[in-house]
Amino acid sequence: MDGDIGEVIANPTEAETKKHMIRTEMSSVETVLSVEPTATTDGHTVKVFANVANLEGVREAVSSGAEGVGLFRTAFLYFERDAPPTEAEIFNVMKQSVSIMQGEPVIVRTLDIGGDKKPSYMEFPKEKNPALGLRGIRYCLRIPSLLETQVAAILRASMGADVWIMFPMVTTVRELKQAKQSLQKVKCILTKRGASFNANIKVGIMIETPSAALISDELAREADFFSIGTNDLAQYTMAADRENDILATIADRLEPSVLRLIKQTTDNAHTRNLPVAACGELAADADAVPLLLGLGLDEFRVNPSDIQVIKRVIQGLKYGETKATAEEVLRLKSASETRLYLKNRFQQKRLRGGSA
Repeated sequence: MDGDIGEVIANPTEAETKKHMIRTEMSSVETVLSVEPTATTDGHTVKVFANVANLEGVREAVSSGAEGVGLFRTAFLYFERDAPPTEAEIFNVMKQSVSIMQGEPVIVRTLDIGGDKKPSYMEFPKEKNPALGLRGIRYCLRIPSLLETQVAAILRASMGADVWIMFPMVTTVRELKQAKQSLQKVKCILTKRGASFNANIKVGIMIETPSAALISDELAREADFFSIGTNDLAQYTMAADRENDILATIADRLEPSVLRLIKQTTDNAHTRNLPVAACGELAADADAVPLLLGLGLDEFRVNPSDIQVIKRVIQGLKYGETKATAEEVLRLKSASETRLYLKNRFQQKRLRGGSA
């Protein structure tokens, strides 16, 4: 039973059990650690941001010691209503988020719908494979006014604040350029309206498909930052629906192919000095944190309830050793080998309170 988020987990998996055991054992020291900069024992600095869906989530991010909002899921603003939110409504939520975060970054993902997330008032074509269909930026580019309304609100909220904009489900350079063209169009419209905004707002994308990872060198020429969506990246890399229980062991985020795509993405981003974040379940997996750090991740984006655990894990690591760990793991042949290696290498030391 998790009193922090009001959740009861029946028949928890081994990973869930371990995560909650670690949270319990650390509770007495994490309140202090959560407000400290997140750095390894040998001085390598990492950011731990919160994933949120509403203003309550932003407040939880602050109280949990988040160093910013790494993913504001605007999709939730579109549900449980009869029409899309207006620019004014989105702007109001963004401005309140900025105020709550008191100068820390707020990274806003534009509307990510399609697949299993479809507001009732929006029209979608019938698709045999919704996960491979009209979702994310693909949907918004087909309805320019929908994207422009979001972008206008985000831009206006960026004035005098550290607000970034992020496009989901980008698979080609063409899509990113089209999204940036929409951004530029809205900047011109706002200028004519006399509205203030940050003309140099940072523009990033989600890396969620093998396509995006494989051309991350080209995408890095057009973006200011990357965020790797580990759930979807595993699903699309392994061609296995992550909602299908039968295929759960196949859609494993620690499969060698997925890890190699993560490494390729971080290498290409760092060549152009772009920061790279990880979000999704892998980013919140305490056992996987040393590996992700070693693969080159600069930021971890997790739910507020996971922030203190992830910060504590990072603060107990030596960055140099995580790099060696990543090199070893990339030679392994399966996700199960990787899990066993990470468990033997890090878990016991962490539970004893020692650094790794």
